[in-house]
Amino acid sequence: MLITPLPGSSREALRSVLTQVHETVANLRSGGPPDALSRALAYLDWCHEAQRQLRHQVRPAELDYLVPLKSYEVVLSAAGSFGDQRVGARLIHGLVSTQLDERVSVLQAALDDLAEQVKRFERPGELLVLDTNVYMEHPEKIEAWDLAGDLYLGFEDVRIIVPLVVVDELDKGKRQGAERGYRAGYSVAYIDRITLEQGGVIRAQDFSVEEKARGMVTVEVLLDPPGHVRLPSNDDEIVDRAVAVPGRPVRLVTYDTKMAMRGRHVGLRVHRLEQPEQEEGKQPRRRRGREAKGGDRDAEVEQIRDPAERAVRAGELINVRQQSIGYLSRIRREAMDEMVADGLNHSQIADRTGLTRQRVGQLLAAPPADPTPAPEDQLAPE
Repeated sequence: MLITPLPGSSREALRSVLTQVHETVANLRSGGPPDALSRALAYLDWCHEAQRQLRHQVRPAELDYLVPLKSYEVVLSAAGSFGDQRVGARLIHGLVSTQLDERVSVLQAALDDLAEQVKRFERPGELLVLDTNVYMEHPEKIEAWDLAGDLYLGFEDVRIIVPLVVVDELDKGKRQGAERGYRAGYSVAYIDRITLEQGGVIRAQDFSVEEKARGMVTVEVLLDPPGHVRLPSNDDEIVDRAVAVPGRPVRLVTYDTKMAMRGRHVGLRVHRLEQPEQEEGKQPRRRRGREAKGGDRDAEVEQIRDPAERAVRAGELINVRQQSIGYLSRIRREAMDEMVADGLNHSQIADRTGLTRQRVGQLLAAPPADPTPAPEDQLAPE
């Protein structure tokens, strides 16, 4: 279990308390009273003091992991029942020795994990946790977004930390379809690809052009530690994982007011973005009159450079048309063929388009669509 300080408590203070508690129990294990009953009472005294010192540093579940109440009760019960008996003394001695060994081991592991996490994030740069809605709704994709400029970070390196719960939300969100579904699928596929192939480096430092000079931008996924139990609310879980990043302040970026309030409450620096204005015609919808010319919209789809986005947009228009869909089907098929030519397999295409892998296989196995262009006066159905 990864031990993290409570809001308002510093990691340095937590490390100091953990070190003191660990040293005390280690000394008790190696020395301490010789007789079993006195040794048990010394262990119980240590539990009292350790609980008192750690109570205001860590959460209750973590406190019980470090100094379990159940183990305390077992030793207390044994000391009261067998303290004056020779056989009982031997049992108590073995029980207390086992508990001391476990507490020393658990506390040492907690200190090692805390030190490792601090070292992981000690590299200079602004640490950002982006809310899931930022990946799905921001006008710019993650690799094209000038984060340092928009967040007024100057030439600072930017380190994007992605809690695993955000990856799960994006993976689920790609099934929504439309623009949000496409952006969710694209984002999770991009994060996976860039961390595997480029070590998480989205953009290297570049100070060659003064007007566009920016620091390095990287992304890394923050996995759930072993034994971690997620909070019921994903918003609370994202904030909690941002707080768990040790050694450095973290900035939370979100469109959501409630999420921003949650972040401020636990001491995070928060940047709340304004919702982007929806471009007219960005989402497919039913339209009336000459505004609904299908040929104009179809031509716009064909000009989209990203094959995944082109396939998604064509599929959206197919879903709202009742006839003359051969032209759009051809656009979608050509876009998917282009992704295959780029080396993407069916699973990767599904991630980028929001389709199921089975549907991708069906579309690629079907014969090419009729190349007949859509008529200029085709209207979307009412």
